[in-house]
Amino acid sequence: MIKIAILGLGNVGTSVLNIIRNNQDLIYQKIGENFEIVGALVRDKTKHLEKGVYLASSFEEILSLRPDIIVELIGSVNPALEYIIKSLENDIPVVTANKEVLAKYPDVIFALADKKRVPIYFEAAVGGGIPIVRPLKVCLAANRIKEIMGILNGTTNYILTKLDEGLEFESALKEAQEKGYAEANPESDLSGMDALYKIAILSSVSFGVLVDIKELSSEGINKISLKDVLYARDLGYKIKLIARSCVKDNKYDIRVYPMLLPFSHPLASVNNNMNSILVKGDFVGSVMFYGQGAGGNPTASAVASDIMDIGWHIKNSHTHRLSGNIKSKATILKLDELFSRFYLRAIVKDNPGVLAKIAKVLADNDVSIKSMVQKTSNKGYAELVFIVHQCNEQNFYKSIEDLKLVDSVKQIASTLRVYED
Repeated sequence: MIKIAILGLGNVGTSVLNIIRNNQDLIYQKIGENFEIVGALVRDKTKHLEKGVYLASSFEEILSLRPDIIVELIGSVNPALEYIIKSLENDIPVVTANKEVLAKYPDVIFALADKKRVPIYFEAAVGGGIPIVRPLKVCLAANRIKEIMGILNGTTNYILTKLDEGLEFESALKEAQEKGYAEANPESDLSGMDALYKIAILSSVSFGVLVDIKELSSEGINKISLKDVLYARDLGYKIKLIARSCVKDNKYDIRVYPMLLPFSHPLASVNNNMNSILVKGDFVGSVMFYGQGAGGNPTASAVASDIMDIGWHIKNSHTHRLSGNIKSKATILKLDELFSRFYLRAIVKDNPGVLAKIAKVLADNDVSIKSMVQKTSNKGYAELVFIVHQCNEQNFYKSIEDLKLVDSVKQIASTLRVYED
């Protein structure tokens, strides 16, 4: 009998409890051992009395139960980090779905796990029920990963899908909250931070490097309007919040930003609250993972698979794979080393010569126009939409600052990256 303790009995913790109880026969068939939930750490015991599990009020009480595996499902950093560290120090394997603590403290957690040779599994930290961490560690281990590109946040993908259907931003956000796809305070989702935590974790796993989350940047969807989504569609693109990681000359580009994807791109058809991750390896080519990226049952499915993996190793007295296998710190590419195509929407005076002024400012910063469309003209002002060729990102943003000084330019309404393979 393998003894398990769960920290937190929210939606995911309760679903893990149900999986282990309902599928005990299947678990035994696959690993040759039964699981026993010896206890759960909760804040308010009165809310969980009907769940039929011993309820602990302190982590020390959990340790006194001598569990073989500790499952951390509290979320956030504190006290989750403390409990993870204490578990590893006590030679107890850990399963966690906590993306924030893994992204912010990979040096502390993975170094300790590898030093103690105690595993920490975290399949559920990225992509909910989508298997991605284990495939990167095992199935694709013989490949040099060139790029990871994905939709890693269901909230923002749902909102962008609804914008594409004609809803305004606030209405789409409200609908997402009503359906339970968005938190009451959705800032972490809308700002891109949630996706940034996830791509940082996947980058560490794929490239074997320590990623400092403080060196990374994210751009959210807060400034995207219905106009941008509809104009992009007219041009043959869908706007998606993309988490992207790639390596160039031993330096790394790891970021989150809204991007115009051509209709033909496989991620362009990922809609509503679904997640998808596209991985490119040097020998396997491109492989794509798709599914529900959040929710109690999908996330619990990933947690339970990690518990079973650790349980199988315990049952057979096998040495666990090292958790981090991090060899060096990632050097992150700076803005003047990055290149992209851009979408630019500007409100300008509807006068002769305005386009020439804009083109000159862009050209002075080594930015060239690929295409331009005038979308509207009203009360002496015109709305222009540009797609520019691939250019240095620092030069592009310098040109935007210069355009704001042109008297004919009323407003730079939007700038977004455009996909280029």
